[in-house]
Amino acid sequence: MVESAGKRDLELTWLACFVDTEGCLGLHKKHMYRGKYSIGPEITLCNTDGRLLQRVRYIMKQHELPHYVHVYQGKHNKKANWVVKIYGMKRAKRFLEAILPYLVGKADQALAMLEFISYRLAVGPQVAVGAQEEAWWKKLRDLKEVPNLRDYTIDSPNNGDEDIVQS
Repeated sequence: MVESAGKRDLELTWLACFVDTEGCLGLHKKHMYRGKYSIGPEITLCNTDGRLLQRVRYIMKQHELPHYVHVYQGKHNKKANWVVKIYGMKRAKRFLEAILPYLVGKADQALAMLEFISYRLAVGPQVAVGAQEEAWWKKLRDLKEVPNLRDYTIDSPNNGDEDIVQS
């Protein structure tokens, strides 16, 4: 367990930064039988540096956040790949609620996923997937679209009119 609030905040901030840069928040469609399927949350953290994923695992254990770990051996001149996954409504909800205050880049995706999870937990697993779930699946997919960086403007006093590099 975590010793102090300061250490807790620091560890969860580190974990949220890792999610922002190396994580993927998504809803996966799981095909069942007779054309039916379910949609569930899937959070994936991936990197080729095992030390980083060991740190992720340590923080998640300290905060009692359930997760699965997979190590894929590199083949054909590719490095080994460490993957931490969080599946399931309650597990994903718990994880997202822990890191949401510290997320920046994926905060909107986390909020959308939490809305989906809250809805599905409220209606229960016996209710079939419908248009509402499909809309959340599409919303989360659309939130992952990377905007064109050329569309961003930099707030600076020179507005890009002069060369700011000094020789």
